[in-house]
Amino acid sequence: MIAASNEAEECVADLRGLRSGTITFGAFGAPAHYRFVDLINEFVTRFPGIQLRMQGRNSSVTADEVRAGELEAALVVLPINDTGLDVRPIARDEVLFVSADPARTTRPVSVEDFVGTPIVLYETQYGDEDPTRRQLTERAQALGLRIEGRIEVEHLETTLQLVARGLGNSYVPQAVTKSASFPDNLTTCSFDPQMYDTFALISRRGSRVSQPVGAFMRLVERHMRFAASGLPGGQVRA
Repeated sequence: MIAASNEAEECVADLRGLRSGTITFGAFGAPAHYRFVDLINEFVTRFPGIQLRMQGRNSSVTADEVRAGELEAALVVLPINDTGLDVRPIARDEVLFVSADPARTTRPVSVEDFVGTPIVLYETQYGDEDPTRRQLTERAQALGLRIEGRIEVEHLETTLQLVARGLGNSYVPQAVTKSASFPDNLTTCSFDPQMYDTFALISRRGSRVSQPVGAFMRLVERHMRFAASGLPGGQVRA
């Protein structure tokens, strides 16, 4: 708590002299599940003269935008193509198997078990470029298997509604299961071995981010340490 307080004071000190201007920051596609509204509220309350622009897209596209110089920095989910980028992992959240059938979640689910069930996939537009789907695909490929969706949709929320109706099973970040909108009849369990979304701050390699963006990145890092379920490298927060 003391460390977090000190970090917050340092972030505020970095931005204290900034009275106006615009910060543009990239984020992965679903920041709402990690209470980004609290982060944004804190920022604009402290610095009402600064305009904040948050661009939320799939991490694969966000990484391309940082690489091309369209964004100074961003928060993404790994893995991504890191060519030309500095990547700093800051937090992680476990990805869980989710089903409306409680008998399927009594023990961890292997990728073989997952492939053997009807599957509802999301992020149709990005497919295997989506970092989480990419992890599952690589696990399946290593066993000579292929993940095919019975149903494919764009949004996670739609996926959960379909799973709740018993039309298939899927996967979900742990943070989403804590949402008030998470269907009551769904149960979850870990994958075997466990799988994680790792969150990282990225910027162009060899370039220095501006002072306000750098300070906002530090606020993002502090926020994600509490909003996600764990830290990178296997360190689970207390």
